[in-house]
Amino acid sequence: MSEQELKKSIVAMNSLTNDLTSSKEKALALRVEPEVMTTCVRIRTLDTSYTGRVARVINLLEGKWTVQILCAMREHSVRLSDLKRAIPTASKKALTASLRSLEAAQVVLRRDLSNTVLRVEYELADPMREPLITLLDHLAEWGRLYDSEEQPAVSLLTIK
Repeated sequence: MSEQELKKSIVAMNSLTNDLTSSKEKALALRVEPEVMTTCVRIRTLDTSYTGRVARVINLLEGKWTVQILCAMREHSVRLSDLKRAIPTASKKALTASLRSLEAAQVVLRRDLSNTVLRVEYELADPMREPLITLLDHLAEWGRLYDSEEQPAVSLLTIK
């Protein structure tokens, strides 16, 4: 079965009414082979659960400074001025926007320690701390492996 036929089957399957309960009944209604129908069902299930969760995490991490901010918070809480020193190319406005989005997603906690002078610290939320540190460690390891595999071999030949 070609890729175009498979896509056509998936579209047709999605438009079926719920009165057809088994994959075999759906396959007969669509005039496709039952094993193709089973594959379509698996793809649909994967998209709604696993892929959806991964996509939400990637959306959370896709901000320009988000990963750097989270890496800076791995060990301890930080102030905005600490982040500005750690990431000098980021503007204060961009760092603040990233921190606010992480706070809204409940990944980061903002603590106001002001007495007379404004003092705010940011830290990883407790439920997110361990899984996030593990994720960052795995991403760093994957990056190291990816870098070592992708580096082109140095050629000793010179082109004249």
